[in-house]
Amino acid sequence: MLMLLGLLNGSVMLISPRRWFLLPRWVRAQGTLTPERYSTGRGAVELRVLGAVTVAFIVWVAYDLFGKQVGFLHIKMERFGLYVGRGIVASAILLATINAVYMLVSPQAWFRLPSWLRAQGTLTEERYGSGWGAVVLRLGGGLILLSLGWFGYALLR
Repeated sequence: MLMLLGLLNGSVMLISPRRWFLLPRWVRAQGTLTPERYSTGRGAVELRVLGAVTVAFIVWVAYDLFGKQVGFLHIKMERFGLYVGRGIVASAILLATINAVYMLVSPQAWFRLPSWLRAQGTLTEERYGSGWGAVVLRLGGGLILLSLGWFGYALLR
């Protein structure tokens, strides 16, 4: 049932972001997405990409559950899953590295990164842009880089 709801959400996101916001609240996994921001323009493109990723992930999981090859694509899904998984990990590492370097070098420059690139969460420039907040942000960036380095060392040895 959950997979069907996920497929419905992803498909409607992919086809029409505006219509996705018209689905009943209990059906759509909306979170903090708002119709004003994600119904048109760049927000709609982001929502369509999210829908495509959702559908692809659910199809991948369903394939893994049932263990069948998708013959019409002429691709072995195991290899496809491996490439997708590696791509997701590489993207996450790249994003974390960019954020950590900016956090370490200049917290103020980190707050000027585009919102789609900056993993800001609840941090505000007023509190973490200067003073002790900037020191804490720099320490966080250093810890992230240290963790990524340790992960890379463990992975490559």
